[in-house]
Amino acid sequence: MESVNLTVEDQKNIELDASQKYPQTFEYAGSTISIDKVEVGQPTNVVISNHEIVNRAFETLEFNIVGKDENEISSMEMNSEGMMVDKNGIEYDMNENPVSYEEIEQPRYFTTVQSFTLQGNNAGEKVIPKRLEIFGYTTTKYLDNVVKISVD
Repeated sequence: MESVNLTVEDQKNIELDASQKYPQTFEYAGSTISIDKVEVGQPTNVVISNHEIVNRAFETLEFNIVGKDENEISSMEMNSEGMMVDKNGIEYDMNENPVSYEEIEQPRYFTTVQSFTLQGNNAGEKVIPKRLEIFGYTTTKYLDNVVKISVD
């Protein structure tokens, strides 16, 4: 095997309060994550970012946004931005200068910005986000070890 894609369970809940000033930051898996924006409306917009790439433990977070009434969110549209990084820490912006995935030595794709549009169950009612529930994260590990096996 050349690499392993792992999903790590590491739960954390972050309370969201639209009346607070943003951006706000919190620590998770050794990184500082920013909640850049929470704009309540119909739809509601939430933006989360983490531009730290060097030594970051994860590529992508696995999470959900929960509304004030626990079930008021009927749909969530997500857009994301990210950066491809090779074994040596060289960054490749795939939007500005696309490079073939196969040309990059031990590539990892880090999500840097995630934007969400939240729609409610009832037309005209605002969706009020209550918390960010992080379930864990995904990461890629490259296996560089050589193991010799003797055959008898």
